[in-house]
Amino acid sequence: MSQSETAVPTGRLRRARLGLGRLTDRRALPELPEVPVRVIEPRQPGVLARVREFWLYRQLVLYFGWQFLEKLYAKTWLGWLWVPLRPILTIAPRVMVFSGILGAPSNGVPYLIFFVIGFSAWQFFALMLVWSTRSIDVSKRVLRRIYVPRLTCLLGSLVPALVNLALYMLIAAVTLAVFYAVDGTTHLELGLNTLALPAGLVLMALLALAIGCFTSVYGANARDVRFGISYLVVFWFFLTPVIYPLSEVPAAFEPVVTLNPMTAPIEMIRLGLFDSGQIPTVALLSCLGTILAVGIPGLWFFNRSEALALDSL
Repeated sequence: MSQSETAVPTGRLRRARLGLGRLTDRRALPELPEVPVRVIEPRQPGVLARVREFWLYRQLVLYFGWQFLEKLYAKTWLGWLWVPLRPILTIAPRVMVFSGILGAPSNGVPYLIFFVIGFSAWQFFALMLVWSTRSIDVSKRVLRRIYVPRLTCLLGSLVPALVNLALYMLIAAVTLAVFYAVDGTTHLELGLNTLALPAGLVLMALLALAIGCFTSVYGANARDVRFGISYLVVFWFFLTPVIYPLSEVPAAFEPVVTLNPMTAPIEMIRLGLFDSGQIPTVALLSCLGTILAVGIPGLWFFNRSEALALDSL
């Protein structure tokens, strides 16, 4: 600043810089609009604060979910054609093996319908578990640049799971329509028991998210977690009454299958559609107890470790 400028009083200099001149009446100046101010404060500690923070940014769940879908079908020749192809190519050989070759029972329901319904529900859980494990690793570019609640990224795994479930339900609807055209019945028994269907899906989603609170953090640092989850899902599949009804489980294995936390949700979905099957009290308590025992410490662990997982990537 030159000496001539420093000699000018501050108020006159400010008006001169604004192009108002020396003779402008200060009372004639227009009032400038107030600029909104956003105060950046440190995050409040605690799990409840993270939940409230997630609710404010809940729209990001769809964004991260769409990113997961794009990641799933990236670098493929068929692209989005794999969306309907994967369920069809997954169901067909399994029905041929379990029904045609092994003759698996189905509680009086045609095995194709029995399997499609149970397998659709299982895939909803399995896909949500896999993508919740990969959520932080897949979204690391976005999470490093800007701060968003990481719970929105974790909940984004619900989107590909729901899309996949909708496709399986479409296949199930076509299957039911074919049976109705052939023998005049869809084999469905809808009523108050149908309320068990959404309840079973909610339990599956909560169980997958409870486990994902741990696996998403560890999976961001090591692919071993992803590989381990994929093998766990296969082993868990055969311990769950998906390809067979719970009533046909041998007595020696009945305690293991009953204590399986996925047994109750699968049976609830079949009860909701066919009004058949059973939901043992032990199986339901096992499911609810696992969700609470894993989910509550999982939220605490995720809250303390999410930032460290990103720093180590």
